[in-house]
Amino acid sequence: MNGYGILEEYRGQGFATEAVKLALKWAFRHSMVKAVEAEAGPDNAASQRVLMKCGFRPNGEIGEEGPRYIVYGGNEMDTNEYTIRLEKEEDYRAVENLVRESFWNVYRPGCSEHYVIHVLRDDPAFVKELDFVMEQDGKLIGQNMFMKTIIEADDSFFLCKELIPGYLHDVTGVYQTPQGYYVKDEDVEVFDRNFPPKAKLKLPGQIFG
Repeated sequence: MNGYGILEEYRGQGFATEAVKLALKWAFRHSMVKAVEAEAGPDNAASQRVLMKCGFRPNGEIGEEGPRYIVYGGNEMDTNEYTIRLEKEEDYRAVENLVRESFWNVYRPGCSEHYVIHVLRDDPAFVKELDFVMEQDGKLIGQNMFMKTIIEADDSFFLCKELIPGYLHDVTGVYQTPQGYYVKDEDVEVFDRNFPPKAKLKLPGQIFG
C-alpha cells in the first residue's frame, strides 16, 4: 500500500482515514485482491490510528517502516470503537494494574503476572516493536506483548500458532521460556505493595497454592 500525507492544517479531520477507506474500497473491487497490508512507524501514532479505523490489525510481522498491519476483503470498516497502539512508558503502571486486575485470584491467591510484565520489558527477548495496548473511549482495556524464544529440537511437541504459514515446518523441540517469566515470590510481594490492597483468596480451579 502506498504512503499518504496530509498538510498540517488539515490533519486531525479524518481526511487520511477517508482516503484509505476509498483506496481499500477500490482495491477490494478486484476479485484477486484478498487482503491489503500496510506499515506504520513505531512512533507514528496518527498513522496507526488511521489503519485501525480502517479495519487493519497487527499481523505480528515487522517491515522496513515498522509493525505491519493487514485487513481482509469483506471486513467492515471499524468505527472509533477501540484503538490498538504501541505501549508507551507512561502506560506501564496502568498496564501492570490492568494485568493485576485480570489475573488476581485466577491461578493462585493473588497473582504474579503484573510483576512478570514489569520484568519482561527489560528481558533481552522482549520485542518492543510488538508491545501493544488497546483502548476504548480513552480507557485502557487490553495489552499484548511478544517475546523471542528458541526451540531445543528433539522429538517433543508443543502447541503454537504460526504467524507466517509454514514457518515452523519440520521444526520440533522444546519451547524455552524466556528467563523473565521466572520471578521470585518475595519479589512479587515487594512489587505488589505499590498497588491498592486486594484480598488473596484460595478458590476452586486455581492451579497454584
